[in-house]
Amino acid sequence: QQQLEKIRAEREKLEREQRQAQQRLEQIASRERQAAQQQAAPAGPPPPPGNQGVDTGLNARYAAAIQEAILRNWARPDSVPIGQRCRIVIRQIPGGEVVSAEVDPSCPYDDLGRRSVEAAVLKAQPLPYAGFEAVFQRTLVLNFEAQDR
Repeated sequence: QQQLEKIRAEREKLEREQRQAQQRLEQIASRERQAAQQQAAPAGPPPPPGNQGVDTGLNARYAAAIQEAILRNWARPDSVPIGQRCRIVIRQIPGGEVVSAEVDPSCPYDDLGRRSVEAAVLKAQPLPYAGFEAVFQRTLVLNFEAQDR
């Protein structure tokens, strides 16, 4: 009789331990499902309207990096005053390879200045890309500012 009671107590203990182990497994599986859902869902609140969810600070750093790359490859003609701005339309592919660079008709630079900026854009390729993938645009309108190097 005592042995029978001992066996029953042992069985109940094992069943309890098995239920606890099963509960732990279910909790772990539940946490993993929640983690997977959180990774699939966008983190935090939706981006504010007006910037299409783009980090404007990253946009500014991207424009500055492109400006710097062009300036490194540009010899400013004497006819282009320092600080004068010119809009350039740059068409590129991912990786920063330039397909075309055209100075906007509103650009105040003379022909020599316009050609020199277009040539500098082509010489600067590949344009900065790594780290700026989130704000990369195939067609980029850059407000280039004349500076000396």
